[in-house]
Amino acid sequence: MSKQLPPADVAILSRPEVRELFARDAMRSSRTAGAAAVQDFELFATDWGFDLGAIRIPVHIWQGDADRNVPPHHARLLHDAIPGSVLHELAGEGHLMAFDHFEDIGTALNRAVTQP
Repeated sequence: MSKQLPPADVAILSRPEVRELFARDAMRSSRTAGAAAVQDFELFATDWGFDLGAIRIPVHIWQGDADRNVPPHHARLLHDAIPGSVLHELAGEGHLMAFDHFEDIGTALNRAVTQP
């Protein structure tokens, strides 16, 4: 599996505490986990039923430019479609970048909802 991941994700998954989280999650997954994954793919490929251009609340999009699960281009498309959105594209980061940027993400989101 590590051959398919960017180096940043391999490094995060090599941490014992992260491996433990993923192992615990896998052991506790529900019977509907597979159906949820299918639903995610269906939603990705169909009309979401609302206009992204109509969103008026603060939106921050966090994306690693080395993400192989969600191509960075998708984040840019969302950013271009959502007025006033903020795109945080992180160089060299993969899909698991939130593990290393959790505090930055929380701070940015807190600012977005507390500032007029």
